[in-house]
Amino acid sequence: HNGEITADGTYDVYFRPNADGGEDWFHNLIYVASAEPATVESTTETPTTEEPATETPTTDVTEIELTGDYYLVGYIDGADYYGTDHQFAEGKVSITTSATSYFIVFDGTNYFMTKGWLGEVTEADLYNSELLGADADKLMAPAGNLTFTLKAYSDGTYTLSYTVDETPGTEPGTNPPAGDEGYYLVGNMTGWKIDASYKLAKNDGAETEEYMISDVELTTTSEFKIVYSKDGTALTSWYPDLVPNYGANGEITANGTYTVYFRPKADGDKTWYHYVIQAVADEVTTDEPGTEPTTEEPGTEPPAGEEGYYLVGNMTGWKIDASYKFTKNDGAEVEEYTLEDVDLTTTSEFKVVYSKDGTALTKWYPDLVDNYGANGEITADGTYDVYFRPNGDGGDDWFYNVIYVAGEAEPLIGDVDGNGVVNIEDATMLQRYLAEFIDLTDDQKLRADVTGDNRLSIKDVTAIQRIVAELPYK
Repeated sequence: HNGEITADGTYDVYFRPNADGGEDWFHNLIYVASAEPATVESTTETPTTEEPATETPTTDVTEIELTGDYYLVGYIDGADYYGTDHQFAEGKVSITTSATSYFIVFDGTNYFMTKGWLGEVTEADLYNSELLGADADKLMAPAGNLTFTLKAYSDGTYTLSYTVDETPGTEPGTNPPAGDEGYYLVGNMTGWKIDASYKLAKNDGAETEEYMISDVELTTTSEFKIVYSKDGTALTSWYPDLVPNYGANGEITANGTYTVYFRPKADGDKTWYHYVIQAVADEVTTDEPGTEPTTEEPGTEPPAGEEGYYLVGNMTGWKIDASYKFTKNDGAEVEEYTLEDVDLTTTSEFKVVYSKDGTALTKWYPDLVDNYGANGEITADGTYDVYFRPNGDGGDDWFYNVIYVAGEAEPLIGDVDGNGVVNIEDATMLQRYLAEFIDLTDDQKLRADVTGDNRLSIKDVTAIQRIVAELPYK
């Protein structure tokens, strides 16, 4: 794209998926060496055919000035956050988190992410996520008062590092006793660090791979997830990932002692939190009516939902609603789904999610971008049909190639000229029509009939003027 291929010819292409190719490799991943002489007029010079390991780097990567706007986004405090509150100023931004979080840098157009999962590190190289593809991942940082530093480099990469100002009462550098390889319960009761006393044990009596830990003291403010660690120190994988912590949405309804069950293969049925976690009360310390948690054993399944794609947004409380399920559009030339007669307003925001059970939100479309409607895509209240193509082949007129919205917008009463705004020009336009200086179209007449009496008069002019002045007009 930037002139790396300087002559026509036949080449050998080398690829290293672990990005360990060195500085003479394109983003440490790709190296191109000529296999045959290139066709170059008036020269017999043959491009080098040396193996990549013997090449000499042609350019030095240097730090450059950080220009433009950059924002810290990602999965913060148990929820996706892609706003603009955490903006870098002179390469730094501070943020306070209450849970382990995962960070990305956004420049208003591109997302810059780590190359694969790096685990517990305080500094990481960042690359354009489009170049990384499936290898794109986030930088993990613990809960606390964090200060991030962003640096830019001449090859289009960045480094993101952070320091932690430990919370009062926590000694810097101290951790609970480390354990060994296995699954651990990690939450606000462990300071979001691994504690050997919270290691889960294999439940050999279960019909599938299952782990458990008994006598866990939980309160209604407890939050946790399960992590896998190969050394009892580094947090390698989180379960469930990319969703709120267990307990964040009221799953723990009473203080008490619980047994926590965990299934890493997510085959725990509907009663399990995202199919991987279930907490069963052994003893609770409150007898308030209605607050006692369930004591059902794992394996009791409530009524099942349906697998499929759903529209989820502020009109559904950002939860799955069966009435917003898409249906397959068998007449389309590619895989496409349709949801008809959706009432949307100019404040509506939504995405499409896939769920394998009609309950858990498994995958978002489009991911890592603003919601549909967040940037004025819906210009008028009305009833719309929403089309969805999960393979991203919708074309340029589709929202990120996956969502298309079509339909009839309700007329904006008082907006005579149809520019989307009711102002004094609309009143003047109606006055000129009443004075027979101009004509109005049928649609303009419909929008001008503010009083709703099916005739246009000076009363409608007055009503428009009152709308402009934010006064009652009926």
